[in-house]
Amino acid sequence: MRAVAYCRVSTNDLDQLNSLHNQVAHYQDLFSKKGYTPVKVGVLYKKNGEKIPLEGIFADEGISGTKIKHRKAFKYMLRCAEDKEFDIVICKNVQRFSRNIADGHNALKRLKQLGINVYFEDGGLNYFEHEDIINLFLSMAQSESRIKSSACKFGIRKAQLDGKWTSNCPYGYNRVNGYLKINESEAEVVRKIYDLYLNEGLGHKKIVDYLTENKIPTKKNGIWHTQHVKHILTNPLYTGIQITHKSENMDINVRNIKEIPEDDWIIHKKPELQIISKDIWERAQDLAKKKLDMMMKNNVRPSSTNLFSTIVYCGNCGGVLRRKRKRTKRREGNGQYKMIWLDTFEWVCQNNDMYGVKRCNCRNSVDEEILLKFVKDEIIRYRDIKEVHEILLEKYIQKNFSYDENKANEIESNILELKQDYDNRQRLNGKGIITDDELEEFAKGYRIKISELERELLKIKNVRADIEEAKRQYEDFIKYINNVDIDNLTNIDLKKIFYKIVIRTDNNMLNEDGSFKDEYETLKEYPYLWINKSKRTVKIMTAEMMFMDNQEMNLLFGF
Repeated sequence: MRAVAYCRVSTNDLDQLNSLHNQVAHYQDLFSKKGYTPVKVGVLYKKNGEKIPLEGIFADEGISGTKIKHRKAFKYMLRCAEDKEFDIVICKNVQRFSRNIADGHNALKRLKQLGINVYFEDGGLNYFEHEDIINLFLSMAQSESRIKSSACKFGIRKAQLDGKWTSNCPYGYNRVNGYLKINESEAEVVRKIYDLYLNEGLGHKKIVDYLTENKIPTKKNGIWHTQHVKHILTNPLYTGIQITHKSENMDINVRNIKEIPEDDWIIHKKPELQIISKDIWERAQDLAKKKLDMMMKNNVRPSSTNLFSTIVYCGNCGGVLRRKRKRTKRREGNGQYKMIWLDTFEWVCQNNDMYGVKRCNCRNSVDEEILLKFVKDEIIRYRDIKEVHEILLEKYIQKNFSYDENKANEIESNILELKQDYDNRQRLNGKGIITDDELEEFAKGYRIKISELERELLKIKNVRADIEEAKRQYEDFIKYINNVDIDNLTNIDLKKIFYKIVIRTDNNMLNEDGSFKDEYETLKEYPYLWINKSKRTVKIMTAEMMFMDNQEMNLLFGF
Protein backbone atom coordinates (compact mmCIF):
# COMPACT_ATOMS: atom_id res chain seq x y z
CA MET A 1 0.00 0.00 0.00
CA ARG A 2 1.38 3.39 -1.06
CA ALA A 3 1.41 5.92 1.76
CA VAL A 4 1.93 9.66 2.36
CA ALA A 5 1.74 11.77 5.50
CA TYR A 6 0.32 15.25 6.13
CA CYS A 7 1.57 17.62 8.82
CA ARG A 8 1.92 21.28 9.75
CA VAL A 9 5.23 22.71 10.96
CA SER A 10 6.49 25.75 12.83
CA THR A 11 7.52 29.00 11.11
CA ASN A 12 10.58 29.27 13.34
CA ASP A 13 13.55 28.16 11.23
CA LEU A 14 15.24 26.10 13.94
CA ASP A 15 11.99 24.59 15.18
CA GLN A 16 10.97 23.86 11.62
CA LEU A 17 14.18 22.06 10.81
CA ASN A 18 13.94 19.99 13.96
CA SER A 19 10.24 19.30 13.40
CA LEU A 20 10.68 18.35 9.75
CA HIS A 21 13.66 16.14 10.53
CA ASN A 22 11.81 14.41 13.35
CA GLN A 23 8.60 13.97 11.36
CA VAL A 24 10.36 12.67 8.26
CA ALA A 25 12.22 10.15 10.41
CA HIS A 26 9.01 9.27 12.30
CA TYR A 27 6.95 8.61 9.18
CA GLN A 28 9.74 6.72 7.43
CA ASP A 29 9.89 4.43 10.46
CA LEU A 30 6.08 4.16 10.59
CA PHE A 31 5.84 3.33 6.88
CA SER A 32 8.40 0.58 7.39
CA LYS A 33 6.64 -0.89 10.45
CA LYS A 34 3.24 -0.89 8.72
CA GLY A 35 4.65 -2.31 5.52
CA TYR A 36 3.65 0.78 3.52
CA THR A 37 5.46 1.83 0.37
CA PRO A 38 6.50 5.49 0.56
CA VAL A 39 5.90 7.51 -2.61
CA LYS A 40 8.08 10.24 -4.06
CA VAL A 41 5.37 12.93 -4.22
CA GLY A 42 5.36 15.48 -1.41
CA VAL A 43 6.19 19.11 -0.67
CA LEU A 44 6.80 21.70 2.04
CA TYR A 45 4.99 24.96 1.36
CA LYS A 46 6.49 27.87 3.26
CA LYS A 47 4.47 30.94 4.18
CA ASN A 48 6.53 33.09 1.80
CA GLY A 49 5.33 30.96 -1.13
CA GLU A 50 8.54 28.91 -1.47
CA LYS A 51 8.01 25.21 -1.98
CA ILE A 52 10.56 22.52 -1.11
CA PRO A 53 10.16 18.99 -2.54
CA LEU A 54 9.76 16.18 0.01
CA GLU A 55 9.24 12.47 -0.41
CA GLY A 56 6.12 11.05 1.11
CA ILE A 57 5.22 14.10 3.23
CA PHE A 58 2.99 17.10 2.56
CA ALA A 59 3.72 19.92 5.01
CA ASP A 60 2.29 23.43 5.48
CA GLU A 61 4.37 25.98 7.35
CA GLY A 62 2.61 27.69 10.23
CA ILE A 63 -0.87 27.65 8.63
CA SER A 64 -4.03 27.40 10.72
CA GLY A 65 -6.16 24.34 10.19
CA THR A 66 -9.38 26.39 10.17
CA LYS A 67 -9.12 27.47 6.53
CA ILE A 68 -8.17 25.09 3.74
CA LYS A 69 -7.66 27.82 1.10
CA HIS A 70 -4.31 28.89 2.62
CA ARG A 71 -2.99 25.32 3.03
CA LYS A 72 -1.21 24.85 -0.27
CA ALA A 73 0.41 21.54 0.61
CA PHE A 74 -2.96 20.15 1.72
CA LYS A 75 -4.61 21.21 -1.55
CA TYR A 76 -1.69 19.80 -3.55
CA MET A 77 -2.10 16.51 -1.68
CA LEU A 78 -5.77 16.40 -2.74
CA ARG A 79 -4.79 17.03 -6.38
CA CYS A 80 -2.27 14.16 -6.20
CA ALA A 81 -5.04 12.02 -4.74
CA GLU A 82 -7.14 12.69 -7.84
CA ASP A 83 -4.27 11.17 -9.85
CA LYS A 84 -4.34 8.06 -7.58
CA GLU A 85 -0.68 8.51 -6.57
CA PHE A 86 -1.17 6.95 -3.10
CA ASP A 87 -3.58 4.72 -1.21
CA ILE A 88 -3.52 6.07 2.34
CA VAL A 89 -2.85 9.37 4.16
CA ILE A 90 -1.39 9.33 7.66
CA CYS A 91 -1.87 12.26 10.02
CA LYS A 92 -1.07 12.64 13.71
CA ASN A 93 -4.62 13.64 14.73
CA VAL A 94 -7.89 15.08 13.43
CA GLN A 95 -6.93 18.62 14.54
CA ARG A 96 -3.85 18.53 12.29
CA PHE A 97 -5.98 17.41 9.36
CA SER A 98 -8.64 20.13 9.75
CA ARG A 99 -10.32 22.33 12.35
CA ASN A 100 -13.20 23.09 10.02
CA ILE A 101 -16.11 20.66 9.85
CA ALA A 102 -17.10 21.43 6.26
CA ASP A 103 -13.57 21.42 4.81
CA GLY A 104 -12.50 18.34 6.77
CA HIS A 105 -15.64 16.37 5.94
CA ASN A 106 -15.49 17.24 2.23
CA ALA A 107 -11.81 16.29 1.98
CA LEU A 108 -12.33 12.98 3.78
CA LYS A 109 -15.42 12.17 1.72
CA ARG A 110 -13.59 12.88 -1.55
CA LEU A 111 -10.62 10.75 -0.53
CA LYS A 112 -12.98 7.93 0.36
CA GLN A 113 -14.67 8.19 -3.05
CA LEU A 114 -11.21 7.82 -4.62
CA GLY A 115 -10.58 4.70 -2.52
CA ILE A 116 -7.97 6.49 -0.34
CA ASN A 117 -8.11 5.91 3.41
CA VAL A 118 -6.99 8.38 6.10
CA TYR A 119 -5.35 7.05 9.27
CA PHE A 120 -5.04 9.18 12.44
CA GLU A 121 -2.26 8.05 14.77
CA ASP A 122 -3.87 9.40 17.94
CA GLY A 123 -6.55 6.87 18.74
CA GLY A 124 -5.64 4.57 15.87
CA LEU A 125 -8.65 5.72 13.81
CA ASN A 126 -9.12 5.25 10.10
CA TYR A 127 -11.88 6.88 8.07
CA PHE A 128 -13.10 3.70 6.38
CA GLU A 129 -14.01 2.15 9.76
CA HIS A 130 -14.51 5.10 12.13
CA GLU A 131 -16.22 7.76 9.99
CA ASP A 132 -18.75 8.82 12.66
CA ILE A 133 -16.13 9.11 15.42
CA ILE A 134 -13.80 11.16 13.19
CA ASN A 135 -16.65 13.52 12.22
CA LEU A 136 -17.34 14.00 15.92
CA PHE A 137 -13.68 14.85 16.52
CA LEU A 138 -13.86 17.36 13.63
CA SER A 139 -16.78 19.06 15.37
CA MET A 140 -14.86 19.13 18.65
CA ALA A 141 -11.77 20.55 16.90
CA GLN A 142 -13.82 23.38 15.39
CA SER A 143 -15.40 24.16 18.77
CA GLU A 144 -11.96 24.19 20.36
CA SER A 145 -10.77 26.62 17.69
CA ARG A 146 -13.72 28.91 18.39
CA ILE A 147 -12.91 28.91 22.10
CA LYS A 148 -9.26 29.69 21.37
CA SER A 149 -10.34 32.40 18.95
CA SER A 150 -12.52 34.04 21.62
CA ALA A 151 -9.65 33.90 24.11
CA CYS A 152 -7.33 35.35 21.49
CA LYS A 153 -9.77 38.20 20.76
CA PHE A 154 -10.00 38.95 24.48
CA GLY A 155 -6.20 39.05 24.71
CA ILE A 156 -5.93 41.34 21.70
CA ARG A 157 -8.58 43.69 23.10
CA LYS A 158 -6.74 43.81 26.44
CA ALA A 159 -3.45 44.62 24.70
CA GLN A 160 -5.14 47.38 22.65
CA LEU A 161 -6.62 48.91 25.79
CA ASP A 162 -3.11 48.91 27.27
CA GLY A 163 -1.89 50.92 24.28
CA LYS A 164 -0.17 48.09 22.40
CA TRP A 165 -0.29 47.71 18.62
CA THR A 166 -1.70 44.34 17.52
CA SER A 167 -1.83 44.69 13.72
CA ASN A 168 0.93 44.77 11.09
CA CYS A 169 3.52 47.37 11.96
CA PRO A 170 2.75 50.54 9.92
CA TYR A 171 5.37 52.32 7.82
CA GLY A 172 7.33 54.81 9.89
CA TYR A 173 7.36 52.72 13.06
CA ASN A 174 8.93 49.70 14.72
CA ARG A 175 7.20 47.52 17.27
CA VAL A 176 9.09 47.12 20.55
CA ASN A 177 7.57 44.86 23.22
CA GLY A 178 4.17 45.33 21.61
CA TYR A 179 4.36 49.14 21.52
CA LEU A 180 5.05 51.35 18.51
CA LYS A 181 8.23 53.40 18.30
CA ILE A 182 9.20 55.83 15.55
CA ASN A 183 11.60 54.51 12.91
CA GLU A 184 13.50 57.71 12.09
CA SER A 185 14.64 56.73 8.59
CA GLU A 186 11.09 55.74 7.59
CA ALA A 187 9.67 58.81 9.34
CA GLU A 188 11.73 61.01 6.99
CA VAL A 189 10.11 59.26 4.04
CA VAL A 190 6.66 59.90 5.54
CA ARG A 191 7.46 63.62 5.85
CA LYS A 192 8.74 63.63 2.28
CA ILE A 193 5.50 62.04 1.03
CA TYR A 194 3.43 64.78 2.68
CA ASP A 195 5.76 67.42 1.22
CA LEU A 196 5.45 65.98 -2.29
CA TYR A 197 1.67 65.88 -1.95
CA LEU A 198 1.08 69.31 -0.39
CA ASN A 199 3.93 71.46 -1.67
CA GLU A 200 4.95 69.94 -4.98
CA GLY A 201 1.48 68.96 -6.15
CA LEU A 202 2.26 65.30 -6.84
CA GLY A 203 -0.58 62.77 -6.86
CA HIS A 204 -0.43 59.23 -5.45
CA LYS A 205 0.92 57.71 -8.69
CA LYS A 206 3.63 60.35 -9.11
CA ILE A 207 4.69 59.87 -5.48
CA VAL A 208 4.97 56.12 -6.10
CA ASP A 209 7.13 56.87 -9.14
CA TYR A 210 9.36 59.14 -7.02
CA LEU A 211 9.80 56.52 -4.28
CA THR A 212 10.52 53.81 -6.85
CA GLU A 213 12.99 55.90 -8.85
CA ASN A 214 14.87 56.84 -5.68
CA LYS A 215 15.00 53.16 -4.61
CA ILE A 216 13.27 53.83 -1.31
CA PRO A 217 12.18 50.45 0.10
CA THR A 218 8.77 49.66 1.53
CA LYS A 219 8.39 48.18 5.00
CA LYS A 220 8.95 44.68 3.66
CA ASN A 221 11.31 45.67 0.82
CA GLY A 222 8.52 45.26 -1.70
CA ILE A 223 7.09 47.52 -4.38
CA TRP A 224 5.31 50.78 -3.65
CA HIS A 225 1.68 51.03 -4.69
CA THR A 226 -0.75 53.94 -4.66
CA GLN A 227 -2.65 52.32 -1.76
CA HIS A 228 0.52 52.52 0.37
CA VAL A 229 0.77 56.24 -0.28
CA LYS A 230 -2.95 56.82 0.25
CA HIS A 231 -2.82 55.01 3.59
CA ILE A 232 0.10 57.16 4.77
CA LEU A 233 -1.66 60.36 3.69
CA THR A 234 -4.88 59.49 5.53
CA ASN A 235 -3.71 57.68 8.67
CA PRO A 236 -4.09 59.86 11.81
CA LEU A 237 -1.46 57.70 13.54
CA TYR A 238 1.21 60.01 12.06
CA THR A 239 -0.22 62.86 14.17
CA GLY A 240 0.14 60.80 17.35
CA ILE A 241 -3.46 59.46 17.46
CA GLN A 242 -3.38 55.66 17.76
CA ILE A 243 -6.70 54.02 16.80
CA THR A 244 -7.32 50.27 17.12
CA HIS A 245 -10.33 47.93 17.19
CA LYS A 246 -11.92 49.43 14.05
CA SER A 247 -12.96 46.04 12.68
CA GLU A 248 -13.19 42.39 13.70
CA ASN A 249 -13.44 39.04 11.95
CA MET A 250 -16.65 37.42 13.15
CA ASP A 251 -15.98 33.88 11.88
CA ILE A 252 -12.79 31.84 12.23
CA ASN A 253 -13.64 29.72 9.20
CA VAL A 254 -14.40 32.43 6.66
CA ARG A 255 -13.45 36.05 6.20
CA ASN A 256 -16.37 37.96 7.69
CA ILE A 257 -15.08 41.38 8.68
CA LYS A 258 -17.44 43.55 10.73
CA GLU A 259 -16.86 47.28 10.97
CA ILE A 260 -16.86 48.43 14.59
CA PRO A 261 -18.91 51.58 15.44
CA GLU A 262 -16.69 54.61 15.96
CA ASP A 263 -17.85 54.95 19.57
CA ASP A 264 -16.28 51.55 20.31
CA TRP A 265 -12.87 52.30 18.78
CA ILE A 266 -9.91 52.17 21.13
CA ILE A 267 -8.14 55.54 20.86
CA HIS A 268 -4.87 56.60 22.54
CA LYS A 269 -3.22 60.01 22.23
CA LYS A 270 0.51 59.37 21.93
CA PRO A 271 2.59 62.49 21.26
CA GLU A 272 5.71 60.31 21.15
CA LEU A 273 4.40 58.76 17.90
CA GLN A 274 3.83 62.07 16.09
CA ILE A 275 5.71 62.30 12.78
CA ILE A 276 3.81 65.15 11.13
CA SER A 277 1.80 67.99 12.68
CA LYS A 278 -1.97 67.97 12.95
CA ASP A 279 -2.11 71.04 10.69
CA ILE A 280 -0.19 69.28 7.89
CA TRP A 281 -2.39 66.20 8.19
CA GLU A 282 -5.60 68.25 8.02
CA ARG A 283 -4.27 70.16 4.98
CA ALA A 284 -3.72 66.80 3.28
CA GLN A 285 -7.30 65.72 4.05
CA ASP A 286 -8.70 69.03 2.74
CA LEU A 287 -6.69 68.70 -0.47
CA ALA A 288 -7.88 65.12 -0.99
CA LYS A 289 -11.50 66.23 -0.52
CA LYS A 290 -11.07 69.10 -3.01
CA LYS A 291 -9.59 66.71 -5.58
CA LEU A 292 -12.45 64.28 -5.09
CA ASP A 293 -15.07 67.06 -5.37
CA MET A 294 -13.45 68.31 -8.57
CA MET A 295 -13.34 64.83 -10.05
CA MET A 296 -17.01 64.19 -9.27
CA LYS A 297 -18.01 67.61 -10.61
CA ASN A 298 -16.28 66.84 -13.90
CA ASN A 299 -17.77 63.34 -13.98
CA VAL A 300 -14.34 61.77 -13.54
CA ARG A 301 -13.91 59.01 -11.02
CA PRO A 302 -10.93 59.04 -8.63
CA SER A 303 -9.93 55.72 -10.16
CA SER A 304 -9.10 57.47 -13.42
CA THR A 305 -5.43 57.70 -12.43
CA ASN A 306 -4.77 54.69 -14.65
CA LEU A 307 -5.50 54.91 -18.34
CA PHE A 308 -8.01 52.04 -18.53
CA SER A 309 -9.69 52.39 -15.11
CA THR A 310 -13.45 51.59 -15.20
CA ILE A 311 -13.32 51.14 -19.00
CA VAL A 312 -12.17 47.53 -19.42
CA TYR A 313 -14.63 44.77 -18.45
CA CYS A 314 -14.69 40.99 -18.26
CA GLY A 315 -16.94 39.56 -20.97
CA ASN A 316 -17.69 36.46 -18.89
CA CYS A 317 -18.80 37.90 -15.53
CA GLY A 318 -19.29 41.57 -16.39
CA GLY A 319 -16.88 42.78 -13.70
CA VAL A 320 -14.15 45.36 -14.18
CA LEU A 321 -10.54 44.51 -14.92
CA ARG A 322 -7.86 45.68 -12.49
CA ARG A 323 -4.28 46.73 -13.17
CA LYS A 324 -1.52 44.44 -11.86
CA ARG A 325 2.21 44.48 -12.18
CA LYS A 326 3.39 41.38 -14.00
CA ARG A 327 5.64 38.75 -12.43
CA THR A 328 7.85 36.03 -13.84
CA LYS A 329 10.02 33.19 -12.57
CA ARG A 330 13.79 33.60 -12.47
CA ARG A 331 16.12 30.67 -11.93
CA GLU A 332 18.51 31.26 -9.05
CA GLY A 333 22.05 29.92 -8.75
CA ASN A 334 20.87 27.16 -6.42
CA GLY A 335 18.55 25.82 -9.10
CA GLN A 336 15.42 27.15 -7.38
CA TYR A 337 13.00 29.53 -9.04
CA LYS A 338 12.10 32.92 -7.59
CA MET A 339 9.16 35.12 -8.54
CA ILE A 340 10.27 38.64 -9.52
CA TRP A 341 8.30 41.76 -10.39
CA LEU A 342 8.54 43.27 -13.87
CA ASP A 343 8.14 46.86 -15.03
CA THR A 344 5.16 45.89 -17.19
CA PHE A 345 1.48 45.63 -16.32
CA GLU A 346 -1.56 43.61 -17.25
CA TRP A 347 -5.30 44.05 -16.72
CA VAL A 348 -7.05 41.04 -15.18
CA CYS A 349 -10.62 40.18 -14.20
CA GLN A 350 -10.99 41.53 -10.66
CA ASN A 351 -13.60 38.97 -9.63
CA ASN A 352 -11.40 36.03 -10.62
CA ASP A 353 -8.17 37.59 -9.37
CA MET A 354 -9.55 38.39 -5.92
CA TYR A 355 -12.12 35.62 -5.36
CA GLY A 356 -11.23 32.82 -7.81
CA VAL A 357 -13.60 30.72 -9.91
CA LYS A 358 -16.46 31.21 -7.44
CA ARG A 359 -16.95 34.73 -8.82
CA CYS A 360 -15.70 34.24 -12.38
CA ASN A 361 -14.49 31.08 -14.07
CA CYS A 362 -12.16 32.94 -16.43
CA ARG A 363 -9.05 34.91 -15.52
CA ASN A 364 -9.50 37.20 -18.49
CA SER A 365 -6.34 39.25 -18.84
CA VAL A 366 -4.56 41.39 -21.39
CA ASP A 367 -1.14 43.05 -21.45
CA GLU A 368 -1.41 46.80 -21.00
CA GLU A 369 0.80 47.40 -24.04
CA ILE A 370 -1.42 45.18 -26.22
CA LEU A 371 -4.54 46.92 -24.92
CA LEU A 372 -3.08 50.36 -25.63
CA LYS A 373 -2.14 49.33 -29.17
CA PHE A 374 -5.65 47.99 -29.70
CA VAL A 375 -7.21 51.30 -28.58
CA LYS A 376 -4.91 53.39 -30.76
CA ASP A 377 -5.58 51.16 -33.76
CA GLU A 378 -9.35 51.49 -33.28
CA ILE A 379 -9.16 55.28 -33.08
CA ILE A 380 -7.01 55.44 -36.21
CA ARG A 381 -9.33 53.02 -37.98
CA TYR A 382 -12.32 55.15 -37.13
CA ARG A 383 -10.56 58.26 -38.40
CA ASP A 384 -9.97 56.52 -41.72
CA ILE A 385 -13.61 55.65 -42.45
CA LYS A 386 -14.81 59.18 -43.16
CA GLU A 387 -16.93 57.99 -46.08
CA VAL A 388 -19.19 55.89 -43.81
CA HIS A 389 -19.60 58.40 -40.96
CA GLU A 390 -22.86 59.73 -42.46
CA ILE A 391 -24.15 56.20 -43.03
CA LEU A 392 -23.49 55.27 -39.41
CA LEU A 393 -25.15 58.44 -38.17
CA GLU A 394 -28.22 57.76 -40.30
CA LYS A 395 -28.43 54.20 -38.93
CA TYR A 396 -28.14 55.57 -35.43
CA ILE A 397 -30.97 58.05 -36.04
CA GLN A 398 -33.21 55.42 -37.62
CA LYS A 399 -32.74 53.12 -34.68
CA ASN A 400 -33.18 55.67 -31.91
CA PHE A 401 -35.54 58.28 -33.34
CA SER A 402 -38.89 57.80 -35.02
CA TYR A 403 -40.71 60.71 -36.71
CA ASP A 404 -44.11 59.69 -38.09
CA GLU A 405 -45.94 62.61 -39.77
CA ASN A 406 -49.09 60.52 -40.32
CA LYS A 407 -49.14 59.63 -36.63
CA ALA A 408 -48.82 63.32 -35.74
CA ASN A 409 -51.74 64.22 -38.04
CA GLU A 410 -53.87 61.45 -36.50
CA ILE A 411 -53.19 62.68 -32.96
CA GLU A 412 -53.99 66.27 -33.92
CA SER A 413 -57.27 65.06 -35.42
CA ASN A 414 -58.15 63.14 -32.22
CA ILE A 415 -57.39 66.17 -30.10
CA LEU A 416 -59.64 68.32 -32.28
CA GLU A 417 -62.53 65.82 -32.06
CA LEU A 418 -62.23 65.65 -28.26
CA LYS A 419 -62.27 69.44 -27.93
CA GLN A 420 -65.33 69.70 -30.19
CA ASP A 421 -67.11 67.01 -28.15
CA TYR A 422 -66.35 68.90 -24.93
CA ASP A 423 -67.60 72.19 -26.43
CA ASN A 424 -70.84 70.48 -27.47
CA ARG A 425 -71.38 69.10 -23.97
CA GLN A 426 -70.78 72.54 -22.49
CA ARG A 427 -73.55 73.92 -24.74
CA LEU A 428 -75.87 71.09 -23.71
CA ASN A 429 -75.15 71.86 -20.06
CA GLY A 430 -75.92 75.53 -20.66
CA LYS A 431 -79.32 74.51 -22.07
CA GLY A 432 -80.02 72.25 -19.09
CA ILE A 433 -79.95 69.09 -21.19
CA ILE A 434 -77.13 67.53 -19.12
CA THR A 435 -76.37 68.23 -15.46
CA ASP A 436 -73.24 69.80 -13.97
CA ASP A 437 -72.28 66.43 -12.47
CA GLU A 438 -72.51 64.74 -15.89
CA LEU A 439 -70.35 67.45 -17.46
CA GLU A 440 -67.75 67.18 -14.67
CA GLU A 441 -67.63 63.38 -15.01
CA PHE A 442 -66.93 63.71 -18.76
CA ALA A 443 -64.40 66.49 -18.09
CA LYS A 444 -62.28 64.24 -15.85
CA GLY A 445 -61.71 61.68 -18.63
CA TYR A 446 -61.42 64.46 -21.22
CA ARG A 447 -58.54 66.16 -19.39
CA ILE A 448 -56.64 62.87 -18.99
CA LYS A 449 -57.02 61.92 -22.68
CA ILE A 450 -56.11 65.41 -23.92
CA SER A 451 -53.03 65.47 -21.69
CA GLU A 452 -51.83 62.06 -22.96
CA LEU A 453 -52.38 62.97 -26.61
CA GLU A 454 -50.65 66.33 -26.28
CA ARG A 455 -47.62 64.72 -24.61
CA GLU A 456 -47.43 62.13 -27.40
CA LEU A 457 -47.73 64.83 -30.06
CA LEU A 458 -45.08 66.97 -28.39
CA LYS A 459 -42.76 63.99 -28.24
CA ILE A 460 -43.17 63.36 -31.96
CA LYS A 461 -42.70 67.03 -32.85
CA ASN A 462 -39.60 67.24 -30.64
CA VAL A 463 -37.96 64.33 -32.45
CA ARG A 464 -36.62 66.71 -35.05
CA ALA A 465 -34.96 68.77 -32.37
CA ASP A 466 -33.57 65.56 -30.82
CA ILE A 467 -32.21 64.49 -34.22
CA GLU A 468 -30.47 67.83 -34.68
CA GLU A 469 -28.96 67.53 -31.19
CA ALA A 470 -27.77 63.98 -31.98
CA LYS A 471 -26.13 65.25 -35.16
CA ARG A 472 -24.38 67.98 -33.19
CA GLN A 473 -23.14 65.51 -30.58
CA TYR A 474 -21.97 63.14 -33.28
CA GLU A 475 -20.04 65.93 -34.98
CA ASP A 476 -18.42 66.76 -31.63
CA PHE A 477 -17.61 63.07 -31.21
CA ILE A 478 -15.95 62.90 -34.65
CA LYS A 479 -14.08 66.11 -34.00
CA TYR A 480 -12.79 64.73 -30.69
CA ILE A 481 -11.70 61.48 -32.37
CA ASN A 482 -9.79 63.39 -35.05
CA ASN A 483 -8.08 65.83 -32.68
CA VAL A 484 -7.26 63.69 -29.65
CA ASP A 485 -3.53 63.30 -28.95
CA ILE A 486 -3.21 59.59 -29.64
CA ASP A 487 0.27 59.38 -28.11
CA ASN A 488 -0.80 61.01 -24.85
CA LEU A 489 -4.21 59.50 -24.18
CA THR A 490 -5.84 59.97 -20.78
CA ASN A 491 -8.59 58.13 -18.94
CA ILE A 492 -10.91 61.07 -19.66
CA ASP A 493 -10.11 60.83 -23.39
CA LEU A 494 -11.00 57.14 -23.50
CA LYS A 495 -14.26 57.65 -21.58
CA LYS A 496 -15.30 60.26 -24.15
CA ILE A 497 -14.55 57.88 -27.02
CA PHE A 498 -15.36 54.37 -25.76
CA TYR A 499 -18.39 53.19 -23.86
CA LYS A 500 -16.53 50.07 -22.74
CA ILE A 501 -13.86 47.61 -23.82
CA VAL A 502 -14.69 43.96 -23.22
CA ILE A 503 -12.20 41.10 -22.80
CA ARG A 504 -13.79 37.67 -22.94
CA THR A 505 -12.97 34.01 -23.33
CA ASP A 506 -13.85 32.25 -26.57
CA ASN A 507 -17.47 31.17 -26.19
CA ASN A 508 -16.67 27.87 -27.89
CA MET A 509 -15.15 26.83 -24.57
CA LEU A 510 -18.30 27.62 -22.56
CA ASN A 511 -21.82 26.30 -22.10
CA GLU A 512 -24.80 28.65 -22.29
CA ASP A 513 -24.72 29.18 -18.50
CA GLY A 514 -21.08 30.31 -18.64
CA SER A 515 -19.62 27.07 -17.28
CA PHE A 516 -16.81 25.24 -19.08
CA LYS A 517 -17.62 22.44 -21.47
CA ASP A 518 -16.56 19.00 -20.27
CA GLU A 519 -13.29 18.96 -22.22
CA TYR A 520 -12.28 22.25 -20.60
CA GLU A 521 -13.61 21.56 -17.09
CA THR A 522 -10.14 21.17 -15.56
CA LEU A 523 -9.32 24.73 -16.53
CA LYS A 524 -11.37 25.87 -13.53
CA GLU A 525 -8.71 24.38 -11.26
CA TYR A 526 -5.73 25.69 -13.21
CA PRO A 527 -6.71 29.12 -14.60
CA TYR A 528 -3.17 30.52 -14.55
CA LEU A 529 -1.72 27.55 -16.43
CA TRP A 530 -4.49 27.74 -18.98
CA ILE A 531 -4.10 31.45 -19.62
CA ASN A 532 -0.33 31.22 -19.98
CA LYS A 533 -0.69 28.53 -22.60
CA SER A 534 -3.71 29.79 -24.49
CA LYS A 535 -3.81 33.55 -24.01
CA ARG A 536 -3.32 34.36 -27.67
CA THR A 537 -6.09 32.10 -28.93
CA VAL A 538 -8.94 32.41 -26.46
CA LYS A 539 -9.22 36.17 -26.24
CA ILE A 540 -11.68 38.25 -28.19
CA MET A 541 -11.73 42.01 -27.70
CA THR A 542 -14.59 44.27 -28.64
CA ALA A 543 -14.92 48.00 -28.21
CA GLU A 544 -18.22 49.83 -28.11
CA MET A 545 -17.84 53.45 -29.19
CA MET A 546 -20.20 56.05 -27.79
CA PHE A 547 -22.44 56.40 -30.85
CA MET A 548 -22.35 52.83 -32.04
CA ASP A 549 -24.00 49.64 -30.88
CA ASN A 550 -22.50 46.16 -31.11
CA GLN A 551 -24.20 45.33 -34.39
CA GLU A 552 -22.91 48.46 -36.07
CA MET A 553 -19.41 47.74 -34.79
CA ASN A 554 -19.64 44.21 -36.17
CA LEU A 555 -20.70 45.48 -39.57
CA LEU A 556 -18.01 48.10 -39.67
CA PHE A 557 -15.02 46.32 -38.21
CA GLY A 558 -15.85 42.70 -38.93
CA PHE A 559 -15.88 41.45 -35.34
